[in-house]
Amino acid sequence: MIKTRNTYIPNAFSPNDDGVNDAFTIYGDRAVKQIRNLKVFSRWGELVFERSEFPAGNPKYGWDGTFRGKELQAGVYVWLAEIELLDGERMSAEGDVLIVR
Repeated sequence: MIKTRNTYIPNAFSPNDDGVNDAFTIYGDRAVKQIRNLKVFSRWGELVFERSEFPAGNPKYGWDGTFRGKELQAGVYVWLAEIELLDGERMSAEGDVLIVR
């Protein structure tokens, strides 16, 4: 049996409160149960965002481009994620995301 797991993870976002692409999050189809963990790191390896056990596709649970209440500079940030599927399988994903200001 072929399993389909469709996820979409943006590679850029613009947290400027215009209502479009204001948060970085992971999107998935009905096969995705939840995002087990999402971590975002600065280019120096500092953890700037972490959230666990949240629904896929909901920007309110995503990263808004801030760290300790302050806007971070435009640039590239590295992320790691663990995604839990409805069948109990877990997928790891990693990449980078660009903040555009």
